[in-house]
Amino acid sequence: MPAGKGGTTELQVTARPGDEWTIKLPNWLSALLNDNIPVGYGANITHQGPAKIVFKAETANPTAQQRSFSFQMNVTGEEQNIEIVQEGSTMNVGSAISLEAASGSEGQSTFTLTKGLNWRALLSDGWLSWASGDLATSGDEATGGEQILKVKAASSNPYASARTGSITVEGGEIGKDASLKKTISVSQAESTITCPTQPVEISAEGANDASSFFTATSDLPWKTAVTEPNGWLTLTGQTTGTTTTNPQNVVFNVPVNPNSEERTGAIIVRVGDESKGPNGEITVIQKESALSVDEDKTIPAIASLDNTFIFKATKGLSWSVSEEMDWLTLLGTTDGTNNTTGSDQTITYSVLINPNESARNGNIEVKAGNISKSITVEQAGSTFSATGGEEKIATTGGTTTGSVKATSGLAWTITPETDNDITVSPTSGSGDVTLEFSASDNAGSERMGTFIVSLDANQERTITITATQTGKDTGAYIGNLQVCLTDEDSSNFGTASTNCSKSTKEGKTGWRLPTKDELIIMSNNKNTLQSMSDFTAFVGGYYRSSTVDNRYSNAHFVYNILGNSESPGFDHVIYPVRCVRNKD
Repeated sequence: MPAGKGGTTELQVTARPGDEWTIKLPNWLSALLNDNIPVGYGANITHQGPAKIVFKAETANPTAQQRSFSFQMNVTGEEQNIEIVQEGSTMNVGSAISLEAASGSEGQSTFTLTKGLNWRALLSDGWLSWASGDLATSGDEATGGEQILKVKAASSNPYASARTGSITVEGGEIGKDASLKKTISVSQAESTITCPTQPVEISAEGANDASSFFTATSDLPWKTAVTEPNGWLTLTGQTTGTTTTNPQNVVFNVPVNPNSEERTGAIIVRVGDESKGPNGEITVIQKESALSVDEDKTIPAIASLDNTFIFKATKGLSWSVSEEMDWLTLLGTTDGTNNTTGSDQTITYSVLINPNESARNGNIEVKAGNISKSITVEQAGSTFSATGGEEKIATTGGTTTGSVKATSGLAWTITPETDNDITVSPTSGSGDVTLEFSASDNAGSERMGTFIVSLDANQERTITITATQTGKDTGAYIGNLQVCLTDEDSSNFGTASTNCSKSTKEGKTGWRLPTKDELIIMSNNKNTLQSMSDFTAFVGGYYRSSTVDNRYSNAHFVYNILGNSESPGFDHVIYPVRCVRNKD
């Protein structure tokens, strides 16, 4: 007979009339005798002669194995063993259940169990619960047909991977027959988070309360964070919460970008489990800041206070202006914190006068944020020239003028104030000034005053000027030949010639070595010459001449003025020297 409750099987008893027989029914069987006499389970069937018996299972087979009932019957004089067999019970389950990641997601499957068996269904995990409704999760008697089991996710999946659970269905004698215990797999999809694919673009100046958003599986805890490399991003709005079915806003501040390069940061969003839950990134791109400065400056040599240059930087940067020049000074405000204006900003600087002939330059550095640029300032070299007396001062005394011409404000000093009884005035000044040289009556020969003009700020920059006063001519003359009152140092020919040509003795120029004939004239007039006031007597020995002695190589005649005799004079030999010049 079938395994289920109510299953039947028929038996025809062919006993002879009058033969009595008895069957003791087990507790799980009842019977119907001859279609009209019911016999309850566990009762005796007693009858004479032939009969029709329909056996009926009052309970389902509680196991998957067959169960049977045997009895013996003497039929037509023969003992017969009769066995009533009930098939084993069976259980089948439907397909696995797949739930969505969000809490409240529902799914169902089925099971089929032999009719009449008691049963129960158990859930394996706390995140699973039975869906609401009138569906049973246990029963005393299975229907024998498909029965629905409906579950739902009690919570959202906190993981970025699917999680699994199960429904265990048991029937019959619970825990005794593994064949009547089946499992239906239940999986819940992984949770997800979605952030915008396009980055949030922020201007270089930064922004307050900038925002983006994310969407994620609902009913999960979430939090946002900024990693250390992205510390320039500051979260200002809600940073933790529970996800819903709506987008969640993320609010943040971005300061001004201090760099000349675009920078990229990320806000990390974590949902669900701290380590295994899904996470996403909101990318933030901030434009680069800019700094521009004026072109290099060229300024005149004079001192000035009103020089300016302009710089322009992205608004909101900290800034500073610096220089390392001892001749340039920045004026006014030279730094600020987070207050560049985004427009032109003017810096004023002063410069000292340039005391040098050549131009000088230096750099002014402008820094805004982490950006630096420099401006080269070149100051032109200053002008400086001077002239001595334009005319000679009269012997009887008087003045003559000269000048100093210099860049306006360039200070200078003249030393000494008086030289060789000639005085200069003024002895200090700046810029262009007319000089006056003065002298009183000159009782002697022509005289010259020599003066040095030097710059106060650059002592190495000097000019030598002179002023001359005519004098009474006390020179030694023989006709048109003037003989120097004193000897030059004894020397070889080359040195003697040079010394004479450079001599300014007696306030005169144009001195030279005498010819041999002029030495003879000097010798013939030596007594007259040596009797003159201030004339230094000739020394004994030969004096050098400029006349070549062609008898020898590298020789010029020498002449003994006192002894009236000539001799060859080799150029390398040292001889006395007396210079001469032609009368003015």
